Amino acid sequence: MEDVLVPFVAEHASTQDLPLVAGAGMGALNATIAILRRPDLFGGLLALSGSYDVRVFAGDDFDEQWAEFSPVDILAQPSCDALVGRPLAFVCGQGADETGIGSQRALEGLLADKDIEATFE
Repeated sequence: MEDVLVPFVAEHASTQDLPLVAGAGMGALNATIAILRRPDLFGGLLALSGSYDVRVFAGDDFDEQWAEFSPVDILAQPSCDALVGRPLAFVCGQGADETGIGSQRALEGLLADKDIEATFE
């Protein structure tokens, strides 16, 4: 994404604005990881029906390597402070098949603790 997609978008964009990153389900997790790791590359985020704590996937195998792919853990990094002022939106349904609502609520609290505004629906 960083070496191919972002330069491609910048080359073909009709504006100098940073691109938004978006995804649904697993794509929401990946989009969130992308902007948390490299907020300098993206202008905002739309994440739909994601799960933002990889402990759900890793279970008892969760360790430091897994934490590198867990938005609730990545938020502890100072680079995330660059998200202040960026439009961030997290959307999750409330149906039985929506498994990420708990991690979305955790993410909401963590962002608020860092004074990073985001929309949660």
